[in-house]
Amino acid sequence: MNSLLTLIVDNLIAGDLAHAHSLVEQFPPYYRSRVIDNKGRLWKAGLEDAIDYPISPSLKAALVSALPNGRFQSEAYLEFQRQIEIFHLADENRRLTDYGWMKAVECLPLTEQCKYLSIPLDSIQLKKQNAQVEVDALKFHEKLGWTGVACEGYLFLALLKSLSLTAILQMKREQGETLPTAVIEKNLLEADVIDPKNPDSVSKEARKAVLDSTQNSHTSDIVRNFKRFYAKSMYSAKCPHMTPDLLTSFYSALTPGHFVGLAEFFLENPYGHRNGWPDITLIKGKTIKLIEVKTNDKLRCAQIRAFPRIRAYIPDILVLQVKRIP
Repeated sequence: MNSLLTLIVDNLIAGDLAHAHSLVEQFPPYYRSRVIDNKGRLWKAGLEDAIDYPISPSLKAALVSALPNGRFQSEAYLEFQRQIEIFHLADENRRLTDYGWMKAVECLPLTEQCKYLSIPLDSIQLKKQNAQVEVDALKFHEKLGWTGVACEGYLFLALLKSLSLTAILQMKREQGETLPTAVIEKNLLEADVIDPKNPDSVSKEARKAVLDSTQNSHTSDIVRNFKRFYAKSMYSAKCPHMTPDLLTSFYSALTPGHFVGLAEFFLENPYGHRNGWPDITLIKGKTIKLIEVKTNDKLRCAQIRAFPRIRAYIPDILVLQVKRIP
């Protein structure tokens, strides 16, 4: 979380709205109006970017108590009303908002989180062979006949770019874009689709270009465009073992309707949903399995928000708790 935004939230909670507003002025102009509203509450980009702000233990307890019936107790609501309003945790009737429900589930132990999300939780012991536990978990599943990568949502965004690169380049030129083609090819998809007039949103033109491409492109387009941009793009650094075969296998394993649904989901918030995607994406034939790897930590807000949406299209999501052994 941005340190300046953390300081702004600290001041909002302390009731120093004047100082909070003065700090907002340090952000770029396009961002300022999306940080806090005129009532001193987080707003749009501010609420999204403060998603991992650490709330107090007492507010966590109040949120957990509100989960069973979806409503804050009246005493707790009055005690934490300012923070509830700042983070839009509940409405005026004390009912948890979607954001409040997400923050409440974040407060639970991992086992309870999985129960609330109806996601299986499994455990395994793995010998430490790589610095990243996700890589060890991936290698374990590769021995079981799966192919995949451990890079959160980068695979799906690279697939969207492979499908839509031609349309994106055409859209950019029609908009008078002066960046060289090689620079656009190097970008992550998030940079390709951003609205220059509203940089925390996807432009309508880019959204249409990507979604039309998902329905009008073929696996040959995926292979051709992937080879065109991957090696020189950020994707090669973020996900070095990605291959065109893996992308085409993923694309072919989903029905057209499910693929478009996932694409629409990602385009709501490419950065946030990329981080919310499970660590490991596995493919075997026409089956896709998504695995979130945990050691001693819990699910984060981005994951709590994303997993139920993703499950509508890819039902096989698993949280795998790994104990590493020498």
